[in-house]
Amino acid sequence: MPEKKQTYSLSYQPKRNPILLIIFIIILVLIIIFAIIILNTKSKQFTVELAPASQTQNQIEQKNFNEKIKTNTKTFKEIPKEIFSYIGEITKISNNQIIINAKENNNNLLEDKLLTINFSENIVFSKIIIPKILTGDKEKDKITKQDIEKSDLKIKQTILVVSDENIANKTEFTVSKIEVQEIRE
Repeated sequence: MPEKKQTYSLSYQPKRNPILLIIFIIILVLIIIFAIIILNTKSKQFTVELAPASQTQNQIEQKNFNEKIKTNTKTFKEIPKEIFSYIGEITKISNNQIIINAKENNNNLLEDKLLTINFSENIVFSKIIIPKILTGDKEKDKITKQDIEKSDLKIKQTILVVSDENIANKTEFTVSKIEVQEIRE
């Protein structure tokens, strides 16, 4: 009986799947795009820009403030262009000014700030007393207001400062009214 000879082909050509090739190319393109985006954002974080000598300190602060709004990823809070009051805790008291710690979450701020408060000539000091628990009784739930003196201000008191001018983006300004807020038990 004659033997059958088997023949083998020496050239092997794998079957190419066009779908896998397309998926591979798409993934490669996405990786390149993400790498470009990451490198681009990292390079922006380390740029230093010197302000021209003609700019005032307020213009520089306004520019820095606007940049923080644009690049702040922590919060998307929109800050108004006009602000006339802040709430904060007194950290220092001197003759004609105080320093308060204004918290970002109680004010229109992107971060906590120390604010230097100068007193106007006609400044009004007052205290507002608010009940801690509302009972439904008009007399017990009454909010009262009293005139006080500068000497009644104490470190760690929470106060409201009010200015007649726009104090947005300023860390030092003059106020016409300071109101101590007290919670009555």
